[in-house]
Formats: sequence, C-alpha cells, structure tokens
Amino acid sequence: MCGLTGIYSTNDKVKVEEKTLVSMRDTLVHRGPDDQGLYISPERKIGFGFRRLAIIDLTSAGNQPMSNEDGSVWLVFNGEIYNYTEIKNALIKRGHSFKSKTDSEVLLHLYEEKQEKCLEDLNGMFAFAIWDSKRQTLFAARDRVGIKPFYYYYKNGIFIFGSEIKAITAHPLVKRELNLEALSHYLTFACTPAPFTLFNDINKLPAGYYLVLDASGKLQIQRYWSPANALTDQEFPQKDLEEFFIEKTKELLSDSIAKQMVSDVPFGCFLSGGIDSSSNAILMSKMLGAPVETFSLGYKDYPEFDEFQYSRLVAEMLGSKKHELLIGQTEFLDWLPQLAYYADDPNGDWVCLPVYYLAKLFRDNGVIMGQVGEGSDELFNGYKRDLVFFNFWKNYWRYLEKFPAFIKKIPYSMVAWLSAS
Repeated sequence: MCGLTGIYSTNDKVKVEEKTLVSMRDTLVHRGPDDQGLYISPERKIGFGFRRLAIIDLTSAGNQPMSNEDGSVWLVFNGEIYNYTEIKNALIKRGHSFKSKTDSEVLLHLYEEKQEKCLEDLNGMFAFAIWDSKRQTLFAARDRVGIKPFYYYYKNGIFIFGSEIKAITAHPLVKRELNLEALSHYLTFACTPAPFTLFNDINKLPAGYYLVLDASGKLQIQRYWSPANALTDQEFPQKDLEEFFIEKTKELLSDSIAKQMVSDVPFGCFLSGGIDSSSNAILMSKMLGAPVETFSLGYKDYPEFDEFQYSRLVAEMLGSKKHELLIGQTEFLDWLPQLAYYADDPNGDWVCLPVYYLAKLFRDNGVIMGQVGEGSDELFNGYKRDLVFFNFWKNYWRYLEKFPAFIKKIPYSMVAWLSAS
C-alpha cells in the first residue's frame, strides 16, 4: 500500500505551506517506505504529498506525485489497476506515450482522455486524487467496494485529504473532536459507516463514489457504481445449474487471482487451510507453475482457533515453502498501543490483530505482496451467524415489516415505559 495526502485551498487568504504538507505526508511513512514525494503548485493553491510502496516498475519513473508531459495534470494514486495493460494499449493507439511501466501513469493518461468518465474503465482497488490546473478542479475517487481508504476535511474553503485520518489531523487547522453520532454507530455496528468517522468534520468518501471540487469552492460528491450495476442479464441453463455455478465461480476466481499476481516484487499467500485461502494457494501455484510460498498463523493460548493441521496439509500437498508463526495473549497485548495509532478509523473485528503479525511475517521473509481470502465468507455466507440472521428475517422479521407503524412502535414504547419506571 501507499500513502497519499494533500491540500486544496479555494480560500485566497490561505496558502499551502510546505512544512505542513511534509508533516502530513510523513505520518504515512509506514504505508510507503520506498520513496517520498511532494508537489506544490506555483500559486500554492494545491499541494500533494506521497509515500510509495513500489510494486510495479520499481524505478524512479514510478515515483509520485506524477504529472503529465506539460505539468498541467498531477496525480497521487494508491492501489492497483488490474486491467491497466489493456487500457494502456488502447491509449497508445490513440497517440499517448509513456515514460514508465506503472499503472499510475496509465490512470493519468486515461484521465486526460476521459476526465471523470475514466472510472468506467477501471478494474481494481484504488483511491486517488487528480489536480487539473486547466480546469482548476480537484478530482478524487475511491474503488467500487472501498478497499482503499480516502478521508477528507472541508471547511472555510480548505480541503484536506489523506489515506489515513492522522494525515489530516496533522494540519494545524483541523481540530481533534469526537463525533458522538459516529461513536454511536461504532458501538452499534463495530465500525463507522461512510461518510462518518469518529472525528468531527472529517469524512470518508464512500465506496463507489467520486468528488469534484472547483475553484469557486463548490464540492460535488456523486456515486458512480453500486452493487446493482453488477447484475447480469445472462441466462442460466435449465439443467446442471449447480455444475454451472461451480465452473463460473472457478472461472471468476481464477481471473481475479491472475490479475492480482501482476507484480515486480516477491509475493506469497496467506494459508489458513480453509476453503478460501486453500483455493488461492492452489490456483496461484498452478499459474506460477511452481508452489507459492505460504504463510500461516497459530494461536498458542487458543488451541480451538489453531488451524496448523489444515494449513500444513495443503502446503505439503503443494510442496510449498511454508512459514509459520505462533502468537498468543502477550503478542496481542504488545500490539494494542500501536493498533490505536494505526487504526484511527477503527473496526471492532479482532482479526486485525493477527493480520498485523501475518503481514510482519510476510515482510520479515522478504515477501512484499500477500494474497488473502478476505471477503469470501461474507459473499458466500461462510459464517453461521449470517444464516441465523437470514433465517430470522425469512421466518419472522419480513412479516413484521408489513405491520402498520403504530403496531411496530409498541415494543419500543413498552421498553421506554419500563425504563422510565
């Protein structure tokens, strides 16, 4: 991952200060250890800061902030465009030339061609900001499902953004005040749903949205994608439907993994021994033509969560070079102070603790990119609790929803009356 931050002042009385921008950028050093970059426009209206983790094209040609040939368009980009090769080939046919092999530069040229409509062509995970000096606009966007973060603050004509909230609060104009409404959401849902954060006046750009801020100070935020866009008119076979879905899932999974294996640095695979990570490891090994390196965690204080017996079985079947780490309560407690610093937009899922040690295990063994199986349980109802909620809705709640409003309020009124008494 990389770290981006920036300031756009539509207030003529406030200019971008280099010292402030450097302070903001350097709160993100953990996101990008390979390079640091800065851009401030001549009139000091706009400033970009960037910390780079080099994945594609490890040369200095891939450093950011990045500009087009005449310096009229500037970009900071965090993420990966999986279909950048196809886009690049199409742009070359239209007369564009490239100085690097990065997907970042492809996005820059695609914007020149299509402006905000460039989002229609992108397949990947990303958060980015583009300064167009000719239009005097800042254009920023977040990927369809919100894998990459984008936070922002906008007050009194000053727009400040970053990959993490700490980059924004490093600006002296931003006050660190608790958002009580967001706190209520966090205690209810174990996360703060977009556009909320736990800080007053700091928002997160929702997944599948983009924003445009012009020189007059007008901020437009629009949705460019929703899950409904993924619906298909494809006709399904009348027979062998289960076999059809198995093959279709395998096809989509193989395509997704192949696109995410484009890298100029070493990569490996997290392996718990479950269906998702085992599928990843097997398909990656097949595509590589050799066993992929695997990384597994065990829990010394919680043997019921220890899955080494399954991960070892898969790793041995593949002939993988396997790396294992055993963690327990001591490691969990040691990490908590750092977790409070890194997770300035926290979630209540305890798995963020072992994921840290997993990422460290990757890095300690010289592996920069790791493939994980996140999201599959949510997509395919892998958790029993999801089925419990679904069955409750199916058998009870959907019928209660049809009741008149005054009847649905009765349980709440009774609880309120009992609480008061």
